[in-house]
Amino acid sequence: MMKEVHLIEKLPEALELLKPLRVNILREVAEPNTCTEIAERLGLTPQKVNYHIKVMLKAGLVEQVRERQVRGTLEKTYQAVANSFWLAPGLVSQLGGKQRGRNKVSFDYLVQLAQGFQLQLARLAAREDDPPTVGLEANIYLRSQQERQEFLHDVNIAIRRLAEKYGKRDDEPEFADQLDRDFKLVLGCYPDPDREQNK
Repeated sequence: MMKEVHLIEKLPEALELLKPLRVNILREVAEPNTCTEIAERLGLTPQKVNYHIKVMLKAGLVEQVRERQVRGTLEKTYQAVANSFWLAPGLVSQLGGKQRGRNKVSFDYLVQLAQGFQLQLARLAAREDDPPTVGLEANIYLRSQQERQEFLHDVNIAIRRLAEKYGKRDDEPEFADQLDRDFKLVLGCYPDPDREQNK
């Protein structure tokens, strides 16, 4: 079965994918297809499609799912290894980007949180079971700078109380069962970009 998400963490693998033609071919193998079938739909030669398929096969982006003899030749069928492909946020740093301030109220820090969140979601998606999760979302309207400070203060208190009540203690015993016990809570607060566009 195809994975839901394939996380691309290595730069060479990312560079193999980041080509428009290969992205188009990858879309064609969302369902099992041969190089000949893909070539007909994209207006390419089977040889050209076969070349790119071989590159993506080596990079682990597609896999061969079957083969059969057709008029004396071996016809191979390929399929993408996942329904979606995510680039690990750390690849941007490898390409030359730099992580900046660690101020918890800065935009850069929020970006770093989002990158870590994306990376961990991709790893969760690779699990065979359905991990327990919860998602919460709310719209906040802050009328003044003072309200913003009060809101931040209230959030800090709420998070601290949750951590004190549900945080793992140093003397916490280890359990032999396979239940998920360690959870991560991530909070981000930012101006609503959709509302900004509609102004």
